[in-house]
Amino acid sequence: MAWSELIGWARRVVSRYAAAEKRNYFLRVQLRRVSEGGDYRKSRFMHAMWYSGAPIGLPLPLVAPRLKSPAAFLDGIAGAARRSLVARLFVGDLDLGAYSSNWDLSARVLPSRSCAYCFMRYGSPHYKEDEWHVFCVCPLYDSFRSRLPFRAEHILVEGHVLQGEGCTVQNLRALARAVLQSDPNQVAEFLGRSMAARRQFRRQLQ
Repeated sequence: MAWSELIGWARRVVSRYAAAEKRNYFLRVQLRRVSEGGDYRKSRFMHAMWYSGAPIGLPLPLVAPRLKSPAAFLDGIAGAARRSLVARLFVGDLDLGAYSSNWDLSARVLPSRSCAYCFMRYGSPHYKEDEWHVFCVCPLYDSFRSRLPFRAEHILVEGHVLQGEGCTVQNLRALARAVLQSDPNQVAEFLGRSMAARRQFRRQLQ
């Protein structure tokens, strides 16, 4: 009996310690990571969500109303593959040109961070392939945008809808807010179809 009580006590201590470590990681370490880095740091979309009111870390931004957390958003998506795709969007791991500088198209001379489709179609190096470009601008994904409940002109805060040299901080925050306020499965459906079309187009360039 004494041994059983000791095991129970140890489990409670371990549980409390694990909970404390989890709080420390998500509320401090994670926040520091999403706050550090340059203009195209991997976590900049996550930071935009935090600044727009998503509960990611402490201290919370003075924004109302609060948005659902990225974790709760991912929980609402049906299918592990689609959840993984949206999670990669959140952490900047979709290999978009803004982050990867088109490393996989080394056989082609493409401007750094530019959208390969828009460059090949228009010959302009000024369209940065970032989250705003994918969700709101690139013609390659026009046929899939009808599934989204927002458009560029509805969420635009400053500048032109094309955004040219890349999305501004304010517009990225507006996009992050719009994504978290949307149906998670609609976002996942759009992203899945868009990334499939993107892969197919880029295979033709290799």
